[in-house]
Amino acid sequence: MRNGFSFRVFVWAALTTFFFIAVPARLQADLILERRLTTDPADQVSPAIYEDRVVWQDFRHGNGDIYFYDLTTNQERRLTTDPGLQECPAIWGSRVVWRDKRSGRAELYLYDLTTNTERRLASNSELFGCPSIHGDRVVWVANTSSRDLYLYDLSTDTQQRVPVPNANDRKSA
Repeated sequence: MRNGFSFRVFVWAALTTFFFIAVPARLQADLILERRLTTDPADQVSPAIYEDRVVWQDFRHGNGDIYFYDLTTNQERRLTTDPGLQECPAIWGSRVVWRDKRSGRAELYLYDLTTNTERRLASNSELFGCPSIHGDRVVWVANTSSRDLYLYDLSTDTQQRVPVPNANDRKSA
């Protein structure tokens, strides 16, 4: 206790630098350091966050479905209901992408939280890695011998292979 206030020290680690902050006990109730988003006993895995929006894969219905949680409104929403496996969600703005196996092979899907619409972006049995999204661009790695990188441009609705140099082709500097 110092000057009539009790303090707790909270530590954040960022890369190799540590930050310490002392927070008066009377203000600690206003700080939310941890918050449980779901109380279902099933597994919830692969979370991703963009600002106040969280998505994850949830097994409460037996298969992996994609769920969404708005931290501002405290509202949870199930985005996928297909009995196939949906996994590896990523979010940017109002767009959620994931790998989907409802057809028996890996495909890439997108859900728009603004319009509440779902659409398939790529029907490619080579879809391997988890997709990532940034702005109007979605990328993923294909399951080919060279692990090709693909880009889907949402603004033009086009998909292209992104050339990536082979490690054996690189010259020493």
